[in-house]
Amino acid sequence: MNIVIPSRDRSERVFTLRYIPPELAPHTYVVVPPKQVRKYQRRNPNAQIIACPVEGHAGGFKQWNFDEFNDDDHLAIADDDLKFFHRTDLYNAPTLLNLNEMPPAESLRQKQRLWRAIARSLR
Repeated sequence: MNIVIPSRDRSERVFTLRYIPPELAPHTYVVVPPKQVRKYQRRNPNAQIIACPVEGHAGGFKQWNFDEFNDDDHLAIADDDLKFFHRTDLYNAPTLLNLNEMPPAESLRQKQRLWRAIARSLR
C-alpha cells in the first residue's frame, strides 16, 4: 500500500507523518507544489517529498497521484493533519476516545496500530 499525504503551505504541520509505522514509511509520500519541495524537505528531513506538477485542479491532482503511485495494488490518500478517534462502544454514543488526549507513547502506539490495520485489510 502506498500512502500519499497532500500538503500545501504547512511544512511545519505534517502531523500525519508522525503516526506512520516504520514499516510503511518507505511507501509514504508527501506531495506538495514544486516551489515548496525544499521547504518541506528542510522541515521533514526523513520524509519522501514529491513535487506534484498539477496545481489548482482537484481532479487532475488526484489523477496524477493515481498515475504516479499505481505500482501497488492500493493507494491511501490521507490529510496532512489527521486527528484520530476510536469508538469504544458501537452502540452507545457518544463513546469516542480522542487518541490525541492519551499519553504520547500510547497515542503513537494506537495510531500506528490503525495504519497497520488499514494495510492488513487491503492485502
